Amino acid sequence: MVEFMREKLVIWGAGSTALIVADIIRLREQYEIAGFLDSVNPERAQTEFCGASVLGGEEQLDDLLQQGVRHLICGISINRVRLQLTELARTKGFQLAAAIHPQTVIASGVLIGAGTVIMAGAVVIKLAYYLRERGIYTTFRYWPLHRTSLYADSGSYPGADLAADTTLLLPIHQSLSDSEVDWIVESVLAFKI
Repeated sequence: MVEFMREKLVIWGAGSTALIVADIIRLREQYEIAGFLDSVNPERAQTEFCGASVLGGEEQLDDLLQQGVRHLICGISINRVRLQLTELARTKGFQLAAAIHPQTVIASGVLIGAGTVIMAGAVVIKLAYYLRERGIYTTFRYWPLHRTSLYADSGSYPGADLAADTTLLLPIHQSLSDSEVDWIVESVLAFKI
């Protein structure tokens, strides 16, 4: 039997979103997780997290590249932070990986970009693609706890499952200006199937 070497990948983040991203990466068996980066909590360096180690923070990027780790994915839920960190990673020379759970439905014509995370049960529709073309990041990031490996439960939770399978989250939050919120709302209203 021939085994192939999977390329190594680092996950930037070491919280709940990173746990979900790690689950997807392991399910897809495309990459080997080299570790996690946590730039917020330096005391976590060299501690175990989700079956690997927290390697440190941003200061580890150059060393990781020298060790042959070329792929990175961001496991952080805050859009602005995620965009800043992935831009830094690209500038350093990392290739952004995508993590697409095998239990997703992706409409034809939808392009999945580098750095994208699509969680189980997501239905990626043309509205999400349409908004992304306009610079509006959306996500299907509602992930019910009973679907995670940490809180796995075989019970029936139809409301949580329906929300996970159909909810498209828009980037509406307190950090946006009124004009940014207006742009998002106008873009959604202008969408035609």
